[in-house]
Amino acid sequence: MAVYDTPPQADPNAPPLAFAGVAGLPEQAKPGEQIAVTLTWQALGQPTEEYTAFAQLIGPDGKVWGQQDAPAGWTGHHTNTWLPGEQVEQRLTLTVDPAAPPGAYRLLVGLYRHTATGVERIVVRYPAGDQPEFWAGNLTIAPGP
Repeated sequence: MAVYDTPPQADPNAPPLAFAGVAGLPEQAKPGEQIAVTLTWQALGQPTEEYTAFAQLIGPDGKVWGQQDAPAGWTGHHTNTWLPGEQVEQRLTLTVDPAAPPGAYRLLVGLYRHTATGVERIVVRYPAGDQPEFWAGNLTIAPGP
């Protein structure tokens, strides 16, 4: 599922990165299953830092029932090496917690950086505007086996 019909354009007042889409999110999964999604990021300007991407499955109770965090990009090609206009795809695999209750779930995505006091979410250009995270899709968790 692509988020944009056309990729966002560079803007000197905007964040240097944009979220360009998510693919591979199934309509349904079961507790204990793995979900592989591909996040696509676009460099609108020159990022100056290395960021970490995250994807979380948020359940109807507001809790995280699956998550993966990984350096955005890949070894040797992290965000601080992305060139303006470049699109980078990143595959993340989330395991649905075996105790996840059935119901409607949402996929929350974003980028963050490590700081001396913890982590700081990075404002990115999303279809809903410039913000630190984005609801990228929905799926249903069916009852377990």
